[in-house]
Amino acid sequence: MKKYIIPVIFSIAIGVYLGMMLLKQYNNAQALTPVFNNGLTEIYFIKEGEYTSLEDMEKSMIKFPYYIHTNKDGIYHTYLCISTQEENAQKIKGYYDNLEYSTSVEKIGISNTNFIDVLEEYDKLISASNDSTISSICSQILAEYEELVINESSD
Repeated sequence: MKKYIIPVIFSIAIGVYLGMMLLKQYNNAQALTPVFNNGLTEIYFIKEGEYTSLEDMEKSMIKFPYYIHTNKDGIYHTYLCISTQEENAQKIKGYYDNLEYSTSVEKIGISNTNFIDVLEEYDKLISASNDSTISSICSQILAEYEELVINESSD
């Protein structure tokens, strides 16, 4: 029995020490950053307006080469472009504001990583573009959005 007392005391001491070390690591749990997010990435949509009827929206948006719209609670929201970078969103907003269209920037979360990857490449083009090419780049972005996000979610 005497030969078991020293190993038991030694094991208890090691267990208490390791337990205290593990507890000390989790005392500052608020300092830990979450590894997983809710699956949504916030991107910037350049919004042109809100309309109460589909006919009013279509009449007003005829002057734009390409746009997308959503219907939330009977209100049609129209968008002219999308960007992952706030600087690019402001650049696009400025482009349309210079053309005397009233636009705003709205952050919306999406979870389609394929579209976000494509959008990041288009953002590089927008960063290097001038006013004459912004409209065509925006049309391409919206076409990709329809293909990768809207059509995928309707399948």
